[in-house]
Amino acid sequence: MPESTRVVAWSETPEEWKFQKTRQTWLLLHMYDKEKVPDKYFTILLDYLQGLQGGARDITVQKAEAFMKKFDGSDVEDPKLLEKCERIRQVLQLLS
Repeated sequence: MPESTRVVAWSETPEEWKFQKTRQTWLLLHMYDKEKVPDKYFTILLDYLQGLQGGARDITVQKAEAFMKKFDGSDVEDPKLLEKCERIRQVLQLLS
């Protein structure tokens, strides 16, 4: 089962779901990639991110802000890059 689909287990049966750092790390690394985390899972991932705490939350915000600085002011026309920027904005709105 792909890592992106495992977040569904959290949303459907949170009482049975077990935290796994490697799984969370994979999701945080790939959450902006629509091919690795399709839209239907990204929505669930946003719900999961609301509960993100401590260092993981801080680092996620820092990385998202760094990505936005990189793309801000640039003339982004690549559809994949635009999708990534939109996901980054959603994460920043949620966690900031």
